[in-house]
Amino acid sequence: MTSSFFGGTGFDETFTTQATQTAHGTPVTTTARSIARALHALDVHRPYVVVPPWFKDEIMTAAGAYFASLGAEAARIDRLDPGVRWRDMKPWQMWDAGGQFEIRPDDVRQQVRRNLPANADAVVIAGSGFRAIDIIEPLEADL
Repeated sequence: MTSSFFGGTGFDETFTTQATQTAHGTPVTTTARSIARALHALDVHRPYVVVPPWFKDEIMTAAGAYFASLGAEAARIDRLDPGVRWRDMKPWQMWDAGGQFEIRPDDVRQQVRRNLPANADAVVIAGSGFRAIDIIEPLEADL
């Protein structure tokens, strides 16, 4: 995701074209490009974006610009709160210390429920390194 956030949609286009050619025609995409397509297909304009706790401020800023370039300016972008044990660490220190293994899917769900802005028309859980797939159905039911 960070490469797409910093490189923009042009990075996604160039990377996927080159990677597909390298893979002898097997289609290749990026996570960010898949999110962009989903936002467009669902006519999302104000997503609430949640990023991993190890994303630095610069990545969050780039993410905001990326979503805005898609016509989907974020209602808000939050860094997931990793919990008391990790709060005093710099974002990148948490990853280095293995904090990604401490993130529980239900913690993600609870934080999204608690922090969802009223003007958001979708939720995007962006980034990699923490499991969120198990909360999709429960979160949809909650919201």
